[in-house]
Amino acid sequence: LLDLGRDTGQSDVREAIVEERTRWEQVLDELRSGSESQGALGINDPLVPRRIEELRQRWVQNLRPTIDLAITVSGARLQSAQNAYLAQADSLVASVAEIVHLLERQAAARTTRLYTLQLSFLVLSLSLMGITIVVLHRKVGAPLGRLTQRVRSLVAGDVEAPPQPVAADEVGKLVSGFEQVADNFRINVQELEALH
Repeated sequence: LLDLGRDTGQSDVREAIVEERTRWEQVLDELRSGSESQGALGINDPLVPRRIEELRQRWVQNLRPTIDLAITVSGARLQSAQNAYLAQADSLVASVAEIVHLLERQAAARTTRLYTLQLSFLVLSLSLMGITIVVLHRKVGAPLGRLTQRVRSLVAGDVEAPPQPVAADEVGKLVSGFEQVADNFRINVQELEALH
């Protein structure tokens, strides 16, 4: 815009300004409505959409008309439009910087929430694994350990060891079956001893 009025190709400069104005309007529309992949901006912070709307209003009411005027006039009116543009552009850039800061803060808050959620799921998973290990040890490991001790005592010749308590699960059925074998073995040993 500031190149207007100089002895350069005015039509090329004017076309570039129109293209840039169109891009700005697209950016403002996307900020306002969001995108298909990201959705609307500022869903968690109502200040973001309000600031975006204020920025769009400033663009529509002040800066765009100044640019439109500047690309159609010359001389003193062009100089006046350029000065108005410079005065308003700094304010617009400051507003964009504020919106970017708000969005960065929002992204940081989301990242922190995700980190906390991941940490919570990790702690929950480790707790569930610990509980599972304790339950498996009580239901499977301890009875199998006692059964192993019973087998060792039978191998060592102690056929009179008391039977183990039996649960109703698969491990209990295994222990019960082993106790029946041990009882049969004890009866056979007693019969053999009686014969001698």
